[in-house]
Amino acid sequence: MSGLSDIDKVYQGIVDLHNAEQVVSREALAEMTGLKMSEITKFTKLLVEHGKIYRVTRGIFKPAIGFGETRPVSVSVLDSGMGVLEIGDTVLHLNPQEMRALGALMSGFGQQFASIQMGREFSVLRNYLECSAKNGRLDL
Repeated sequence: MSGLSDIDKVYQGIVDLHNAEQVVSREALAEMTGLKMSEITKFTKLLVEHGKIYRVTRGIFKPAIGFGETRPVSVSVLDSGMGVLEIGDTVLHLNPQEMRALGALMSGFGQQFASIQMGREFSVLRNYLECSAKNGRLDL
């Protein structure tokens, strides 16, 4: 994020955290940008006032940009080896080489999805362990 103004760093941090399906908190932004909490508060207030971000709840934000409604996605492999990729009403018929190329290009998104899911599951487990430790019982 070097080369960006401080307010642009905050906005980019909000977009990056949101796209990674992370909670966009003031604390996370301060850690990500290296800015003081008072600066994060000032910049998020300005971004809300200018309609660039929404305040979900106190100290939690999301970008105002949207991608529209998510369309259904499916992939089928035919007996001939051809692939059919359907995204909403769009249908692509792909040969095996195109399917492999698409798979290679999309593999990073698959890894990202797996990481996000692991983070969610870790968070649930951590909360369970913290609650159990506070109550003095730990049933595994």
